[in-house]
Amino acid sequence: MSRKIRVAVTGAGGEARWYMEAYKTCPDSELVLVQDIDPAKAREQGERLNVDWTTTFEDLLGPDIDLVDVSTPNHLHAQQTIAAHEAGKHVICQKPMAPTIRECDEMIAAARRNNRKLGLYMSSLGAPLFHEIKEMIRQGFFGIISSVSSRGAHRGGYEAKDNTAWRGSAEKTGGGVFIQLAVHSINLFQWLLDDDIVQVAALSTNRLCKHSIGGDDLTHAVAEFRGGVYGSFEAGYAAEGGLFALYGTKGSLVMTAGQTFLWSELPWDGDIIKYTPRGGKEMTVLDPADYGPRQARFAGKYDQHAAFVRAILEDAPVPVPGEIGRRDVAIVKAVYRSAEERRHVLIEEMG
Repeated sequence: MSRKIRVAVTGAGGEARWYMEAYKTCPDSELVLVQDIDPAKAREQGERLNVDWTTTFEDLLGPDIDLVDVSTPNHLHAQQTIAAHEAGKHVICQKPMAPTIRECDEMIAAARRNNRKLGLYMSSLGAPLFHEIKEMIRQGFFGIISSVSSRGAHRGGYEAKDNTAWRGSAEKTGGGVFIQLAVHSINLFQWLLDDDIVQVAALSTNRLCKHSIGGDDLTHAVAEFRGGVYGSFEAGYAAEGGLFALYGTKGSLVMTAGQTFLWSELPWDGDIIKYTPRGGKEMTVLDPADYGPRQARFAGKYDQHAAFVRAILEDAPVPVPGEIGRRDVAIVKAVYRSAEERRHVLIEEMG
């Protein structure tokens, strides 16, 4: 019987319950321990998944654990990751990597010092649709990409009653809404374009959520990619509505309000998207009821947790290494510096 990677998860609330299920269903891993400082959450998930549970983080550092999944609030990522590495564990950490660039550097150093793998979980990379979009870009379906745009937003800050939750602390999150939400699209577009952001300019404020958010509740940033593409990134805590868009010389794609709009001069017959050009430049509305089931068939193929486990077993590169997580935090910090100093900021300035 082949060896399985034994996994422990710290942080049993929120989205972590889905991550635990991923380890339970992965043929190469075994979920053996769940930890949370809240005994009710730890017990609930432990009993639901039929695994041991604990309220003590140090229990995850024992010899029967190979991989620690750090699904705790941002300000705990560095100390828990470093402790796990020093105990000989591999670590996959939730976004953002840490509240500060310095902490990211310390996490990377600990992984290297102990010859352990360090990776980030970025949920967007688990979506088969984005993998097909990346291939469409690579094959020139959109022509030369000129610009991209994103908006990540909800009313969580506006509707919160006070700032007692950890997300209400600028120090614990590393900022506010931009580091929490925009880090997804910052990572995603660099991956899709296979290109890095080299400079940013931004405006940032807290106008509607001072009662609940210590950092920004609205930030707009524009970015320049090394290859010349321009990007716009917006994050907000006081209004609903998301956006993902890319525009090229031969086609464009816009995803918003649960709908996908596509136009191109070229046809596409992929695993998920089927498209035939029309006359003119009118965008076609793709029906999620049509491509959704096709995407679902490939969901397991891109599971980030399973891919990290395989990387350990095969001693291969992890999907999103710590260096990429550090790069994304540096971009976020450059956005905040740009807003504060009212100037363009080069990412290389961030060290």
